Amino acid sequence: FLGSQPLFRAIADYLPTQRGRTFQLKEHQQEALDAYLQEHLAATREMCRTIAANNSSILGYYYRINPELSDHMKGFWYSRQNNGQFKQLVMTEISEYKPDDFAHVGWYYLPLERGRPSWLDPYENKNLGETVVSYIMPLYKSGMFIGEIGMDISYSTLVNQIKDLKILESGHAL
Repeated sequence: FLGSQPLFRAIADYLPTQRGRTFQLKEHQQEALDAYLQEHLAATREMCRTIAANNSSILGYYYRINPELSDHMKGFWYSRQNNGQFKQLVMTEISEYKPDDFAHVGWYYLPLERGRPSWLDPYENKNLGETVVSYIMPLYKSGMFIGEIGMDISYSTLVNQIKDLKILESGHAL
């Protein structure tokens, strides 16, 4: 997924591989990284759009680039509107919040701290006015944190899909 781009492999040679380390890129390195990120974001946006368009329980999808990689390339965030279409929204500015501010940036820091894909507990998405469950996956290249990709799923749809599910002979999922 991330490792197939030759341009990025060359850039990775310049980047530190230590997690959480702040670094400074030279101008030509930043330009090459930005070019890769722009191409990568376009391909990832199209992949997410296709998945979400074919699954009505997906209410939102997003990809947040690690702010240490680019201060002007944020990623994308789309939310399903009442008409069923997706609308692009303004990305959350991670630097405006403390990492322990779960209400605003828990979706970003929890999977990053865990270092693995994570389900978030159901929560009220104030943008959608609906309870959602989020699945978020941190992305790494050569040990370096690139960003996070995720989708918000309708909690009520999820519950309705599993409430009548029978487990073995006498059990239920809910």
